[in-house]
Amino acid sequence: MHIRVPGEIEAAFEREIRKERFRLHLVVYPVIVVIASGFLIGQSHKVYYLFHRFFESGEGNDDLAIGFVAATVAVVAVASLWWLRVLSRRPLLDTYLYCSKCDALDFDEVGQCPCCEKSLKEKAQFLFTIYDGEIEIAKRYGLGESKRSSSQPPHS
Repeated sequence: MHIRVPGEIEAAFEREIRKERFRLHLVVYPVIVVIASGFLIGQSHKVYYLFHRFFESGEGNDDLAIGFVAATVAVVAVASLWWLRVLSRRPLLDTYLYCSKCDALDFDEVGQCPCCEKSLKEKAQFLFTIYDGEIEIAKRYGLGESKRSSSQPPHS
């Protein structure tokens, strides 16, 4: 869903969307760490075996296993945190050619309105979202979905 964001409310709207995405990241982050760590630990028995042979010492296998699991979780946590930081710092709004008469954006960048086929010169800022929380924020600002061109045929 593409939502046109007028320039006069752009800063306040973007601030609210960033807060919503931060809340979403706080929920998603622990889930990503648990799932990814579990997957890596489950798939890494060969790596663990190599560690076990390399670090063979008088200590029991439990210490090595705990260290291996802790190191895996730490690496996954740091990598996930870095990825969420990258996602949160990317620009929220994209610029597209826009037909104000039809409230439509030229997503395919062909230079024509997808509805009335008029040549387009006007540009506008759009937020692409699929999240219900962000759609609710847009509705509070009185914003709605804009029509868009599509290179894909409609679903039947």
